[in-house]
Amino acid sequence: MIKHHRIETGSAELGVADTGGGGPSVLFIHGNSSCKEIFSKQFSEPMATRYRFLAVDLPGHGASGRSRGDVRQAYTIPGMAEAMIELLQTLGADDSALVGWSLGGHIAIEMMAHLPRLRGLLLCGTPPVPKKSEALAEAFLPNPAMGLAGKAEFTEDEARAYCSAIYGENVEAFQLDAARRTDGRAREAVFAGFLSGLGVDQKATVEGLDKPVAIINGRDEPFVNNAFLEKLNYRNLWGGKVHLLAHGAHVPFWRTAEQFNPLLAEFLAAAHGSN
Repeated sequence: MIKHHRIETGSAELGVADTGGGGPSVLFIHGNSSCKEIFSKQFSEPMATRYRFLAVDLPGHGASGRSRGDVRQAYTIPGMAEAMIELLQTLGADDSALVGWSLGGHIAIEMMAHLPRLRGLLLCGTPPVPKKSEALAEAFLPNPAMGLAGKAEFTEDEARAYCSAIYGENVEAFQLDAARRTDGRAREAVFAGFLSGLGVDQKATVEGLDKPVAIINGRDEPFVNNAFLEKLNYRNLWGGKVHLLAHGAHVPFWRTAEQFNPLLAEFLAAAHGSN
């Protein structure tokens, strides 16, 4: 049974879904203008009873409150990573494995640099970019929807266009509602901070991790350059390769869950040292 918590952090009250139990913990972090329910196809799997699955709505997203502090800091990648670390420490789960999608992956990388007890990192739709801004052009593919990622306010048409670019033609009601509900200041601050190079050097962090790092992307990923991911010099790349799933696009865990979930189960077993 999934329990829902309201957890206070220094920046916002966070909405959390928690499968409970005494198993090793896993934190799922969603992307820009989305919500924790995007991981429902993982939470419905039998493995969710073997682990303590946690999914959180980022500050200003989903069921979480808006930031109470300086949004120019709280809504940046380092600011959100700080809130996620505080959340895990409050729940006694600071030895979690992390599953980060898109923006959530960038936040997870930041967390790995600051919380040594974390057990491993799985990224979807997240290129670990170096500090040099010119590397962004290599890490990302040109896409018209990228301009909406940092837009403070969405019209109804823009919300639908953004969701279609992220999820594909068959956008579900909860996905569109999440885009509408998101505090637009979060999009604005995240995008500005990202372009200015706030936070750790993500490329160096991911390449240097001795914990297992899994990369699972759609082969038809519309935003991230998979070739960039394949040429990084990983210290501990799980499976020895970047996993590319046919028709997964930007959300392989959603669109191709039947391919993604067995890989997730194998990764979690490796990250938590079980068979």
